[in-house]
Amino acid sequence: LVCGRTMPISEIDSEPPAKTRRLILRLSSLGDVILTTSILSTAWGDSGVDWVVGHEFADVLEGHPRIGRLWRFNRKSGFVGWWQICKELHSQNYAEVWDLHNTLRTRLARVFFLLRDIHRAMAGEQVQSSRAWRTFAKPRVQVYGLFLFKGYWPRSWHPGRYVERFARFVGGTGQERPNLSFLIQSAPPFDHQTLESLGSLPYYCVMPGSKWRGKRWAANKYFEVIQKLKILPVILGARTDLEAAELCSLLDQAGTRYVSGVGIWSLPQAAAILSGSIGYLGNDTGLAHLAEAVGVPAYIIFGPTSSEMGFSPWRRESRSLGSSLWCRPCSKEGRRCYRPRQQFLCMTNLSPEVVALQFQSLIQLRREQGQA
Repeated sequence: LVCGRTMPISEIDSEPPAKTRRLILRLSSLGDVILTTSILSTAWGDSGVDWVVGHEFADVLEGHPRIGRLWRFNRKSGFVGWWQICKELHSQNYAEVWDLHNTLRTRLARVFFLLRDIHRAMAGEQVQSSRAWRTFAKPRVQVYGLFLFKGYWPRSWHPGRYVERFARFVGGTGQERPNLSFLIQSAPPFDHQTLESLGSLPYYCVMPGSKWRGKRWAANKYFEVIQKLKILPVILGARTDLEAAELCSLLDQAGTRYVSGVGIWSLPQAAAILSGSIGYLGNDTGLAHLAEAVGVPAYIIFGPTSSEMGFSPWRRESRSLGSSLWCRPCSKEGRRCYRPRQQFLCMTNLSPEVVALQFQSLIQLRREQGQA
């Protein structure tokens, strides 16, 4: 008798089925890694997975309740470093590998696993023969069609939101969204000066920098927006973001109060700051997606890129901001502008007045909700 009922011998002796060991390959970049976490909100993500990520982006995944082991890879270590980590990954005997990056590096990993299996089989060792390897198909045709034909490209052929594509790839409904709220509690404590500067005042976060030149809206334009909003701005960015440094300099010269976390805060700390803000205002960067993942609306400025490419904000209160030009979008990263004259007109043509007016509507909405 077990729990007051008679159980068959087979039921008593049997053990619960072993959890399928799964590995995700998604190394970069920050925004893509964050969007990929929508899979962890699906039923598929309930069982937990291990994850390989570039070490500079690992902080946004470290401690996630649905990630078992986080493998940090230094992308500067090159082929040799990738070969070494592949050897370690292969030794873990994962039953499923989900390649959500689909680059030359991850495709080489699949070849390495196959060669390693053959080598071990020839040596008489036991081999993981039932391993499943699934690769996310990037919508290259849809994206390049959008670049080539612009507004004439049928809407039904647009790439669709990546956040939804990732979720559906693992069997989700497509309605699942990234949730990185655990970062708010795990963030390292802030220094007394930061806490004193923020106080209990309403504030919003500004991200003026970007890795790519074409994605940067000028620092003096952000300065004009800040002067019109009259609410405490918190400047975010890395130490290498020259636009962030320029914006801070302009604010200092004008005697405008602000708080700067440029080159100071870690990604978990930035997440905590974002979570307490009215919203995010900035360029098309990973921090925009981080803001939404911790529950905050994002007002994203698009230039050479556009929301139709699949990276549009998904929260109801979020907005995509940009100029209405026939040449948009022209590239994924905005490395170059194909206009012989008026380079990056998509960014220079966007006025601070329009951006300030749009963001003011968010401030008003948050006030009505008692959050500002």
